[in-house]
Amino acid sequence: IGYDHDNHYSNFGRSNGGRLVIIAPSLSRANLFHAMKQMSFYGSDDANAKISFDLNGHKMGSIISGSVYPTLSLQHNDPDGEQADTIKIWKGYKNSGGLWAEIVHITIGSNTALFNDTKLRSDIEYYYFAEIKQADGQWIMTSPIWYKALAPLNVQEYKHELELTY
Repeated sequence: IGYDHDNHYSNFGRSNGGRLVIIAPSLSRANLFHAMKQMSFYGSDDANAKISFDLNGHKMGSIISGSVYPTLSLQHNDPDGEQADTIKIWKGYKNSGGLWAEIVHITIGSNTALFNDTKLRSDIEYYYFAEIKQADGQWIMTSPIWYKALAPLNVQEYKHELELTY
């Protein structure tokens, strides 16, 4: 995801509050390029909103695999006090051949979202991204997190042995 500042004027970056937000430890050239290569960025209409989006502790842009159901966590923070109106978590999978992604979770009126995805199949590479709309209509889109399910956990079956007495 990115943000386009091309407005055909000479005020690049000053015509609106939209930003491509790069998550890097410092503003050094090396750290910025590393963060971009790691897909640690998101597009935002709000110049100072801060988004934290992770899957099982792996930040946005990560490409991971695992044998547990993924839990996605998102936090929206705006120093101006603007609130998230809706948070949508989208899910798609590689080579789907159809609809690219679908909404799998919606949170309304909260700055946080938590979603555990139990509908996975082994050896399929899924991707998740988030869409945040603030109450004032500003829009934020995260970069995806890629997750390959190696062997999803099943719900453990409970067995109870009956002891019969005659």
